[in-house]
Amino acid sequence: MSQHSDPLAEAHAAGANTEGETEKFNDLHAQTVSNAALKAVGHRARLDRFLTLAPGTVFIHQKTMTATVEAIVGAAYLDGGMDAARKAVEAIGVDVL
Repeated sequence: MSQHSDPLAEAHAAGANTEGETEKFNDLHAQTVSNAALKAVGHRARLDRFLTLAPGTVFIHQKTMTATVEAIVGAAYLDGGMDAARKAVEAIGVDVL
């Protein structure tokens, strides 16, 4: 695996030519970068404290929290490259390979 690779994509490309491997990839995706997983990460990191919500909003929608996590990691990447993005992922608490 190269230093700047996507572990999920590489795992899929390297061995997902069987039904069992595809299932493993899908499970890994669901555990790490799915909307539900990123929503849970955002809530564990208490990112909701930093969101400005419309008056009367009772809960934060899954897509809002997912987009928040993705935006933080993306901003770190744009600001400092892959190393900064990795640090953001670790700081937020995204479970990675």
